[in-house]
Formats: sequence, C-alpha cells, structure tokens
Amino acid sequence: MRTEMNKPAGSPGFKRLLAAIAVLAVAFAVFVAIPAIADDSDAAEGKTYYVDAETSATTSDGTESAPFKTIAEALAKNDGSKIVLKSDITELVHIAEGKNVTIDLNGFTLQNPSDKNDKSQKGVILNDGTLTIMDFSKDGNGTVNAVNRMVAVANTGTLTIDGGNFTNTATTGKDPYANYILNNNGIATINGGCFEFDSTSLTNSSIIKNGWNEPDATTVDANDVVVRSDGEIARMTINDGSFTGWTYIKNSYYGDMTIAGGTFTLEKEPDKSCDGACILNVSELKVTGGTFDNTASNNASGIFWIYYGSTTEITGGTFNISDSYRCGKTAAPLVSIEQTEDISTEIIISQDVANSVAGHPVLISNCAIGTDVTVGDSSVNIIKSDTFKSTFT
Repeated sequence: MRTEMNKPAGSPGFKRLLAAIAVLAVAFAVFVAIPAIADDSDAAEGKTYYVDAETSATTSDGTESAPFKTIAEALAKNDGSKIVLKSDITELVHIAEGKNVTIDLNGFTLQNPSDKNDKSQKGVILNDGTLTIMDFSKDGNGTVNAVNRMVAVANTGTLTIDGGNFTNTATTGKDPYANYILNNNGIATINGGCFEFDSTSLTNSSIIKNGWNEPDATTVDANDVVVRSDGEIARMTINDGSFTGWTYIKNSYYGDMTIAGGTFTLEKEPDKSCDGACILNVSELKVTGGTFDNTASNNASGIFWIYYGSTTEITGGTFNISDSYRCGKTAAPLVSIEQTEDISTEIIISQDVANSVAGHPVLISNCAIGTDVTVGDSSVNIIKSDTFKSTFT
C-alpha cells in the first residue's frame, strides 16, 4: 500500500503535501513570534505587602517574614498592591491619585495618632486614588477607628468597602465630639462592613456624608474633603452593611445616593439635638431595599428626612417606624419634609411601600410649598401647611 509520502516527487499529491507543510511552517513561525501576554488579573493585583508595627526584622522587604513597619513603606512601591496588616497600626494613610490599592485589615485596628489634633489630612485614610478596604480575618475584628475629631475614611477617588468595622471615638471632656465616619466627595460603593457611631458623643455629625456641605466654596470647607468642581457629583451606592448611631446617613448637596440593601438603626439620643431619621436627603436619593429602624429614637421624625430641592424615590425596603413622632402621641411617618422655600421637590413612593407602613403616615410636612408627591398611582401637590401635621396617607 502506497501512502501520500510514497508518492513520486512529480505527482500532484506530492505537490499538495509540500504546500500543506509550507503553510504549517509559516503558521508556526507566526505563533512563535507573538510575544507572551501577561495575565491581566495578576498584573492588576500587583504584589502583596505585609505591615507589622511590632516587627523585629532587621531588614524589611514587605514579605510576611520581613514585613514593613508602616503602610507608607508599602505605598511607596509603584505597583498596584495589596497591603495586609499583621498588627495594630497607628498612622495616617494617604492613597495618592493614580494608585490602585487593597487594604486587608486582617483583624487588626488602623487608627490615627491620638496625641495631637493632626489636621494635615482629612481622614485616617484619605483616598485620592482607587482603594478597596476589606477584612479577611476569621473573627471580623478589623477596624478603622478615628480619634480626636478626625474622619475615619475620606474619599475623593474611587472607594470600595467590602468589609471591616468603621468607628469613631469621641473626644474626652465636657462636650465629647466625634466626626463623620465616612466623608465622600468621590465615588464610593459599600458592599459590607459595620459603621457605628460612638454612643457617648454629643456631636450632630452624620455617620456618613455623601456630597458637599458648601458646594460653592472656593476653599475647602471644614466639613468637605475637597473643593467641588463644576459639574462634579459625589456618588454612593450602598448594597449592604450595618449603620448604627443616633444620627443619620446624609446625602448632601450634589450627592447621588442609591440604597439597595443594608441595615440602618437609630439609637437613643443623649440630648435630643438631632432629628431621629435614618436618612437625610438634600439631593438625589433612590431606595430599592434595606432595613430601616428608628424605634429606639427619643426624637423620631420620619425614616427619611427630606430637604427642599431634592428628589427622593422609594420603591423597596423594610421599615420599622417609631410610634412617637417628636416625642408626641402621633405615630412617626415614613417621610418628613423640611420645605421652607418655594423650590421644586419631588418624592416618589411605590404603593407597595406605602402599604407596608400601615398605621403610620406616609408623609408629614413642615410648611411644604410646591412639593410634588406621588404614591403609587396617586399624586398630590402640597401647597402649604399652617401646621406641622399636614399628612398624606
């Protein structure tokens, strides 16, 4: 039996075989010439560095056996990196613009120095780059704690929080004070974590602030991270997490906030200085889920406290509402409006949400002028109220 290889050199079959071999040779040469492409995920992750303030290593390269003493040493590396804590750290951390970093609290505490009121930066962690914070420890004790009137996390870049505890410790003395836990002037996504206000504090600071306190300022306001640029919006998405304190989550001027999940719990206030709301909205707010509870508040207003000029849409969630509005005998509402100027304000509440708060007013307004409210398929325009108990149910 004669195969293709046994055909005479001049036969058509032999010529076809040579042509096929030539094509394969060219293809192989092209394949060899193509440079190897690195795995994008590995390149993006960079190296893992370990930080241990108590290390006894004489030389440090950031490995687990020879960790750095400070987070700053790890950040000095010019690669996208993951930083894992191996001890409690007392340090101010700055993620510069252009850096992409993950910090694993790993069960330890990161805290600012408490021996002086350092105003050199706006938070224990100041993020101007891209930062992910997580706590991959088994016990879940990893914490970022702010002391001496500092914010725990201040953000102007892109921030993702996947886990960890975020707290503030009130100053000691006659008027104990604690600042925001998270102050966002950038883009922030919260997928988990516990945010808890110091219950001994007498401050009226929000647990979280998204947006600007003074959006038209030409210098940085004390309550903002950076000066707002024209057209700039602070964006925050809350998918999960727990938020506990006797003040609220504040969506401030030029803030765009979406709440899809999480647990928002109000505690008893020490001096009744704040409205007992879970969420204060001054700008754009959309709520599709989450659990909200203000039953422990001793100065309960609505679950949502709405300011004039804002837009609020509530289509989902679970609401545990106080039976005592402003310490009175009237049941607290789902929404209370603070409307003192004739500026367009829009509130949309789904019929399912309205039905779920049976026994409570859907809305109580404070002299609401020109507020458009939609509940399910019904609409009402509250022209004016001479009392504080204009209700729409």
